[in-house]
Amino acid sequence: MELITIEVRSRIRSCNIFILTRDILEKSSIQLKLKENVIILRMGSQIKFLPLNFIKIIPKTLSSLTVTDNWISLRVQTQPIEGSYGSFKTEIVATPGDSTIDFQNNPINIEHRLKGRNCCLRCSRCKNDITNVVFFKRVLPLPSNICEPSEWFCCNHDGSDYSVIPYPRESDCFYERNYRLLNKAIFKKELKIDEDSQTVTCNRCLSTLGGHSTYKDSIKIWNCCVEFKFSDDESDIEKASDPLQDFISIVSNRTDIFTGNRILVETLDGERSHYLILQVMDKNLELLIEKDCAMLSQGDTIELASSRVTKLLYKYTENETEMKRYCVDTERCQVALPVMMAAVDHLSSSTKRYPPSYRIIDKYFVGFVYL
Repeated sequence: MELITIEVRSRIRSCNIFILTRDILEKSSIQLKLKENVIILRMGSQIKFLPLNFIKIIPKTLSSLTVTDNWISLRVQTQPIEGSYGSFKTEIVATPGDSTIDFQNNPINIEHRLKGRNCCLRCSRCKNDITNVVFFKRVLPLPSNICEPSEWFCCNHDGSDYSVIPYPRESDCFYERNYRLLNKAIFKKELKIDEDSQTVTCNRCLSTLGGHSTYKDSIKIWNCCVEFKFSDDESDIEKASDPLQDFISIVSNRTDIFTGNRILVETLDGERSHYLILQVMDKNLELLIEKDCAMLSQGDTIELASSRVTKLLYKYTENETEMKRYCVDTERCQVALPVMMAAVDHLSSSTKRYPPSYRIIDKYFVGFVYL
């Protein structure tokens, strides 16, 4: 057995089950037995037990059972979980996936460490220092890109044109989910800034580190491309972020995202543009997958782990005409090239958890992002 994927939809009390086996199966060699809290699968001389610790199924509701090559797929209804989505005893509906924030391990904690300390930025690839030593007095989050700068303030008493801010001073660090705005003056002269292509390139390894900002005297630096080195302890190196986490945050940290909503993720690699079109299918889906891959082939009992994902339709293209056809009035999000590469790898690996007949819908691939 290779992969086990169970999509649980508690609100409609059903689940889709997809099982990928190592070898191509003969239908006559498969026996499937469903119990309330366990699935028993016999494949020739092998017997596998799948305990269902997180859900209870109704065995008699089995439907859509399909065996194709080395894929087994089926659908079954689940019993309501007391107190989760209402019952005859209560009408209180809990919100799935709620969790407390672990501030110690929260990536945003890096922003609090920056304030009031001497540090410099360096390229995360070649470890080249790209700024002089800087002391940040203000480390502030930027409002959402959806809003125009002129909408960031509720009133205007002094007649100032707020559409031209923010203007980061040398001691300011303004940050967003996947980038930060910094004053040009703190960067070393050797750093390559191309005004025409709007790219910032490391002078040592020629990696693209950011882009030219539309705001006065500032540079946009991608979080995943830089590290912070603190002067009081040179062994204290902190990476600003991770490419995959940057992509996940684009999807998971949004409060305005809803089913059917589209996001266009784009990046520039030299003169080539890359586009990733995302459309939300299920914002908060419970997914059960194998806890230990090694036990799939060794043990008789396969434990499952529960997680929350956002299920997506996605399409990758380098064709700007095709992108515009699919993305009328779609929110655009510019990212670094490593983020785009991590996103495509993550989504394509998630697509492999579905049988071929389930992978494509209306020329989009089906995948998911962990929350």
